[in-house]
Amino acid sequence: MLKNLKSKVAVATQMTKEKMGKADMSMETDSTKEMKHNLRTLKHGYKRINHSSKAYVAESDRLALTGSELGDALIELGSGILTTTPLASGLNTLGTQLKAMCAVAQNNSANSNTSLVAPINRLIENDIRVASEIKRRQETARLKYDSSASTLRNFKSSDRTKLQQLEAETESLRQVYEQLTIELTSAVNQVLAQVGSELMAELKAWAAAQARYYAEMSQMWNEVEAQLAPLPSVANITTTSSVPAYTPGPMIPPAVPVVQETTVVETYSLSKNFDNSVSLDGPVTTTTYSTTHPTM
Repeated sequence: MLKNLKSKVAVATQMTKEKMGKADMSMETDSTKEMKHNLRTLKHGYKRINHSSKAYVAESDRLALTGSELGDALIELGSGILTTTPLASGLNTLGTQLKAMCAVAQNNSANSNTSLVAPINRLIENDIRVASEIKRRQETARLKYDSSASTLRNFKSSDRTKLQQLEAETESLRQVYEQLTIELTSAVNQVLAQVGSELMAELKAWAAAQARYYAEMSQMWNEVEAQLAPLPSVANITTTSSVPAYTPGPMIPPAVPVVQETTVVETYSLSKNFDNSVSLDGPVTTTTYSTTHPTM
């Protein structure tokens, strides 16, 4: 347990010193450094291609589904109130052909996933992953060896036994590092061989499949164009209504207001009595009614 802890501390210390420029990678040759750099570059490139190709296929499949929905919408409109018009024929023709083209597009997406995405993903998950794991172990072994070699170079004690133990440990670490370097070289060469023998063939096959796909789509669009050509460019669309037409009736003159006037007259009379006195008689009331129709 303590030995394992010391090993981890030695690796971390050596790594830190190298990053700070206070220690050298004594065992790492230029060719080994280049090989590890190439593996990192290849892994990064393949991961980008893998991610982008998956997104490309997924987006193509999504567009195909959306196009199929558009085809349904066109057919639905052509089957409604426009059924008897030339426009309905155009809508149904385009909608039906669009759905057929989207089915072809979905099939192309599935083929692309099989011919392009899957092989790239397989290489990443198999050969590149194996090589990357060996590289990680080889790098750890190199750090352990360089740390031990640095300790050996700076050993100042006169303890011969401890010196021999340190020499033996350093030699053992060197052998482990060299063995892992051999394995890493073999694994990287295997990856390069796979890339050289498979990737170009896969790219050619995929490109050829895309050429056939777009040729088929172009032909289907040409067929749609030919079917739409005889139809009038301007469609006269009419419809009938179940509501009866409005017929005006005879004109009725507006009612004229009637004004009625009433006149009341009271009459009084004077009479002379037998004793020569005068008296007032009355009143006698007289009522007169009259009706007036004002002029409009």
